[in-house]
Amino acid sequence: EYTLQPQVGETIHAPKIYKETGKLNFNESCVSLHNKVRGLYPFPGTYFDYNGKNFKVHLSQYEICHHHN
Repeated sequence: EYTLQPQVGETIHAPKIYKETGKLNFNESCVSLHNKVRGLYPFPGTYFDYNGKNFKVHLSQYEICHHHN
């Protein structure tokens, strides 16, 4: 069971989210990309550019594979 606790001290606000926040960088890990897609849906959403075209990403999933040599 949890007891609600009032916030103590100065109020802290989250940073403002801009459209550019949703641009995907494929150098990031798959977990990081997946969390960005989940966290920024539906606004501002996530996207990437490829061959001069803009692609919106609405859903993602990933799979961890263990390869044995």
